[in-house]
Amino acid sequence: MGNQRTRFEQVPLTELQTLIARGEIWDEPRESHDDPELHSDGEPDFEYPQWQKQLHEALLELDKERLKERVALAESVISERLRSIALHDNHRAERQALADALTSLRILKKDRF
Repeated sequence: MGNQRTRFEQVPLTELQTLIARGEIWDEPRESHDDPELHSDGEPDFEYPQWQKQLHEALLELDKERLKERVALAESVISERLRSIALHDNHRAERQALADALTSLRILKKDRF
């Protein structure tokens, strides 16, 4: 049992990110309504595909240079979506999801850049 790792803090961050990206472990309980369902081809089915795919790719990127590109792209599509729904009252849930996404990107940038 000496080599077995059972606690997350004993596993390198990059290994955890790889396992999450492959869907082998989750950073939230699987029953969470925020987890995208997977299509038969293994691709997530996002509630807001106009911007969530780019966010997802940024959050899972391991390469630092590609991460910067993916974060910039995610921020761009999120900003564009915010502008496109700015004058509509019926997008409250998406506005909250967009705000949460921007917070996640800010934290990611602070931790990884």
